[in-house]
Amino acid sequence: MKRKYFFIVVGFCLLICESVSAMSINGDYKGNPIVKLFVNGKSVVSEVPPIILDDKTMIPIRGLSESLGAQIKWNSSTNTVNVFKQDPSPLYNLIPHAGGGIGGYDYTETQDAFEASLKKGFKILDCDIQKTTDGKYILLHEWDNLIKLAGTDGTSMSHAEFMNLKFVNGYQQMDLDMLYSWLLKHPDIHINIDVKRNTPDVEVMKEIVFDFFNLIEEKYPEIKNQIIVQVYRFEEFGYLSQLGYVNMFFNLGAYKLTDDQVVENVQKYNFKGVYMGPERTEAGLPNRLKAIGVPTYVYTINDPEEVIKLTGKGAYGFITDYLVP
Repeated sequence: MKRKYFFIVVGFCLLICESVSAMSINGDYKGNPIVKLFVNGKSVVSEVPPIILDDKTMIPIRGLSESLGAQIKWNSSTNTVNVFKQDPSPLYNLIPHAGGGIGGYDYTETQDAFEASLKKGFKILDCDIQKTTDGKYILLHEWDNLIKLAGTDGTSMSHAEFMNLKFVNGYQQMDLDMLYSWLLKHPDIHINIDVKRNTPDVEVMKEIVFDFFNLIEEKYPEIKNQIIVQVYRFEEFGYLSQLGYVNMFFNLGAYKLTDDQVVENVQKYNFKGVYMGPERTEAGLPNRLKAIGVPTYVYTINDPEEVIKLTGKGAYGFITDYLVP
């Protein structure tokens, strides 16, 4: 099938860092002077070059769009061009799981892991929230992670007991106050928060989630816009919306939904992204979500070859322990 070429007319060349004269200083294309195109200081080379035609600068829209990370679709039945960019800002392609692996350890959720991920260039970090036996919030994936990290027996404990633990390699564990202070120092970083429910009771789940985000609203409102909320159940969406959370991702783990049901509910609740395991990519769900502008993040992926494979299936990003941007 023939590729279609489209041109846009540039009046004031805001993106072009070259002055252009009518002379053919860059050669000709079908009798028209060729124009050099630069985007963000980088030369853009396309199959059909930019040209000057009738004293107007004509730039192939495909080359320009793709250089800006956008995609282009041609509809032959209506002779229309659709340029679109899947831009789930402030979301990015890789999210370090539980703060990211550090020193051969994963699931540490420590300040050291956060700082290491920051230096690697991550823009979103992932953390899990557990409630201690005395009702305080700490960063921890599961209590039994502490067997490896701090030599405990894996049972839950009070806030003071947790904060007094000696983690491997001297890593510094974190509670909610420390997370708050860290995010204030890094306002360009977003945090994906997974509040651990630890119960099959749906009503108790709702209470756990609502209590936590109410606390954020009351005590830590300055970081609310840096938070990406991981939603497991539809019942959570309405209340969290009322609190003003807009970056909500739907995790498919709680429901056994068909692909049609996933797409329907993602549109209904206006989720900004979807988390799923790799098995949910097999029937084309990521591409269906991509078509409606919703990015898919697959967990937990640590193999670069798997990233390539899943990207080919439409996945936008990945939760990872060790991969880096």
